[in-house]
Amino acid sequence: MAAAYKNIRDMFLHTLKHHSLKNAFTLKTKTGFSDICFFEYYADIKALAASLINMGLCKKRIAVIGTNCYEWCVAYFAVLLADAVVVPLDNHLFGDEISRLLKRSKASAVIFSKRHNGTMKEYDDIIKISMDSDGFINIHDKINEGRKFLNKNFYMIDNLQYDENAMSILMFTSGTTDESKGVMLSLKNVLSNTHDLSLVYEFEDNNTYAAMIPMHHAFGCASLTLCAATGIRIVFPEGLKLEKCLKDHTVTVMVGVPAIYNAIYKKIIRRVEHEGKTQKLEKGIKLSSFLLKFGIDIRKKLFKDIYDALGSNIRLLISGASALDEKISVFFNSIGIKLIQGYGLTETSPVLCAERKKIMRSGSVGKPLDSVEIMIHEPNENGIGEIIAKGPNIMLGYYENEEATKKVLKDGWFYTGDMGYIDSDGYIFITGRKKNVIVLANGKNVYPEELEQLINNIAGVSESLVYANTLSSGREQICAAIVYDKDIFKTYDEAYKSIEKNIDILNENLIGYKQIKHIDLSCEPMEKTTTAKIKRNAELEKIKKQNNDPQQEE
Repeated sequence: MAAAYKNIRDMFLHTLKHHSLKNAFTLKTKTGFSDICFFEYYADIKALAASLINMGLCKKRIAVIGTNCYEWCVAYFAVLLADAVVVPLDNHLFGDEISRLLKRSKASAVIFSKRHNGTMKEYDDIIKISMDSDGFINIHDKINEGRKFLNKNFYMIDNLQYDENAMSILMFTSGTTDESKGVMLSLKNVLSNTHDLSLVYEFEDNNTYAAMIPMHHAFGCASLTLCAATGIRIVFPEGLKLEKCLKDHTVTVMVGVPAIYNAIYKKIIRRVEHEGKTQKLEKGIKLSSFLLKFGIDIRKKLFKDIYDALGSNIRLLISGASALDEKISVFFNSIGIKLIQGYGLTETSPVLCAERKKIMRSGSVGKPLDSVEIMIHEPNENGIGEIIAKGPNIMLGYYENEEATKKVLKDGWFYTGDMGYIDSDGYIFITGRKKNVIVLANGKNVYPEELEQLINNIAGVSESLVYANTLSSGREQICAAIVYDKDIFKTYDEAYKSIEKNIDILNENLIGYKQIKHIDLSCEPMEKTTTAKIKRNAELEKIKKQNNDPQQEE
């Protein structure tokens, strides 16, 4: 369990007291693997922080952009330890986008990976530190320089005074660069959330975390901080070799987005079907569920093949960033691998509520964290309204955007923009984004995310996007853009016939105004953010262009 800290230095000193010689990382090298313990990890962070201070960067903004790697982690914490403001940027941004965000954030320095070498050569008015290449100031040289500074000024870092309520992290939300908002977070915001999360997940001493989610993402930063606070070892999967990573490093914990778990689930099911073991799996789940009622758990033996494929030590999967398909959660929990989901936003540092031991309910995202209060604002007759939250993890506001801040921060409450309800036992259910709700002419509300989850459960559907279209008669109809799986369907016609038939079956169980009246089918993946969320506005704009001619009623 992590204590409640006021700054990064105190957090690491507490970790060193309990986990000093424990491995913080296992890294891939040219000859194999090497381990870095927490003592070495903090020594590198402290040395880099000293170098940043010596370069005059204390209190300045420093951007960090790169792939998930050890150097990224060191840079992130070193900036905070140097009492500067860290600006994590999406590694998949292009040159112009990076330039705009560096300018918007008023960054004095940028720490980057070699992917951005070309872009960085264009900048002359900013300090550039490379994580992994020559031709620039190198991060490892700066770490070595920092050690020399600390030898002469041993208490340089220890004497720093931190303001836990000041902006320490400037994090830009996903979306196009012009639309993204800069979320201002304090040390109090992120460390209070770290403490709450440590109470939820009850990590054991021998945990290993596979860092799949991008570090620049709020959920990625939160996972990184939680690992540092609780003594969890981090490993980095190579490319898409997730299963190999899980086996090689005896991974026990993984944090990911729903798309990752959906891919793992589909791979398992395909393997089972290919081996003709579908009935065996179904019977095994029924048998194990029955035995669990009597306290007998044989799932690790019963589903040994699945465990072997994922690494025999995996025991906790944490999902965040968007809604998780309920059937996937049910499947993993049925075979004994706990899959739980949390809910939150960048603006909430990021987690507001989460499932946990004995606090799990199908379709729910759990209950609020200990220091968080959640209410439903202006609920309708079904109890659905906007989710609002209060707590020490709520952001300071949007960077240089007072108007947008006032819209979401009112009387100490943060208005999330998400719609949902709370059941009689306090479990929270998300129905969709407020801005995505389709309000029909008859006043009825349709939540696209609700229908999309149902559509995505259809065999052969990879992803979908639900929208409303107005016919020439003025009548509205619910439509769905659907991407089919080319590995399942050989032709477009085969896919259309199968999916259309299943949409008809789905409609039979939907109230009239929610029924899907038109489908657009494609095998091309939709445009997504780095956390695999569909860029809804971009996709809707494409649909609008494709449907320039007025549609006729069917």
